[in-house]
Amino acid sequence: MTEYLDVQHREMLDLARAILEVVEDFPARSSDKLNRARLALSRTVTAHCKAEAALLEQCSEQIKPEIMRRYHDELLAWRHDLIACNTDWPPERVWNEPAAFKAAFRKIVDALQARILWERSAIYPIVLHKAA
Repeated sequence: MTEYLDVQHREMLDLARAILEVVEDFPARSSDKLNRARLALSRTVTAHCKAEAALLEQCSEQIKPEIMRRYHDELLAWRHDLIACNTDWPPERVWNEPAAFKAAFRKIVDALQARILWERSAIYPIVLHKAA
């Protein structure tokens, strides 16, 4: 199961990079392409969170309450930041302020990367031990 989550982690990071690439291709100003990339990221995040929640439910007795609390609190905060970014940065604003958008979005990507590393070190060992 962790392999599936790893695939989703890579997919989320690839989709985030695709969003930045769309904005890098500034002359094209493809709002459709930007919207499709954002929607794909959103859908992948939702699917990933669902799969991860199901896995954590199976291992809930082995995971310390403070780890679960951190998992949920940080996940909710990150998802809120992603939604806020999408709301605060409609395509027209992205095209008018591409550097500012990229700086704001890179913070979300950096937080995602940090979260993935934390999950691998704090959650995966518990899940893998339970599966053994």
